[in-house]
Amino acid sequence: MQSAPALVGLGVAWGGTALLAGPAVRIIARSQLTRGVLAQVVLWGLFAAVLGIVLQWEKQPLGSLWLRPLEWQSIAWGCVWSLVSVIVVFPATEWVRKAAGLAGYAKGMETALACPIWLRVIAVITAGVVEETLFRDLP
Repeated sequence: MQSAPALVGLGVAWGGTALLAGPAVRIIARSQLTRGVLAQVVLWGLFAAVLGIVLQWEKQPLGSLWLRPLEWQSIAWGCVWSLVSVIVVFPATEWVRKAAGLAGYAKGMETALACPIWLRVIAVITAGVVEETLFRDLP
């Protein structure tokens, strides 16, 4: 059955991240640092599970997930889109947020900045790699 690996992969991706968003991590780990580290470990575990499904169960190469080797063009495009985000997207969303009367990002930023720099760096790398693997929008 060809759809079984895809369904299990979707279950891992969506179910695992749903568990992270729920109260389970807060119940297991009391300190913010422990929760942050645990969340990163779980996300990398989900990543490994999806890769295992693709490589072992489906017998597909990593290219089937549209993963490619890192090239200088990727870094250049990343820099361009980062600049567009900072110069265009963020100011536009701030304007919409203020016009809608929504609260700011201060509370979330305080929480993030309370974590050590090494955890923030790992979280950014994890978000880029794991999110793009788990939630790849295939044609």
